[in-house]
Amino acid sequence: QINNDRKNIQHTATIYVEEATKDALDRKKEIAAYFRLLIASLIFAVPAVIIGMGLHWIHSIDMELSKQILPGLSIKSFVMWILATPVQFYIGKSFYINSWHSLKQLRPTMDVLIAMGTSAAYFTSLIGIIMSMVYPSFSPPDFFETSVALITFVILGRYLENQAKARTSKAVSNLFDLQPK
Repeated sequence: QINNDRKNIQHTATIYVEEATKDALDRKKEIAAYFRLLIASLIFAVPAVIIGMGLHWIHSIDMELSKQILPGLSIKSFVMWILATPVQFYIGKSFYINSWHSLKQLRPTMDVLIAMGTSAAYFTSLIGIIMSMVYPSFSPPDFFETSVALITFVILGRYLENQAKARTSKAVSNLFDLQPK
């Protein structure tokens, strides 16, 4: 009876180690994917935030960015749109996909809030640009940097969360290794 119990325990431990190894490999892939998304997002977010929130304090740069490319379309609005679009629809694609799946199940998740909030900022800015091109006296709102910054911060949070989970899993695994044999 005792030998049979030992074999069952060893078999269970082997299955646990295999699952833990697979989970660790999956976690490493997920961390690497979030790291790539974070770097790509930062490439667009840093200039967008600097242009959107910082350069208006420097009058000469602000005047240059305010020049019109087309009637109602400033250099700043165009550059911000170019910087925000890849972040919104490529880097933020997972938010839209996850939102769709959760809404189909009638169980909205945080991804729904992120998709709605960033889309509201992005499309308000885009509609503002279109309105200013149609009505040049219209002063468009510009929230592109908000959309980009929100997506970047959420990606950063998910990257850090997955790193913490990986460290916790490794610590638990190390605790199991300390058990007497």
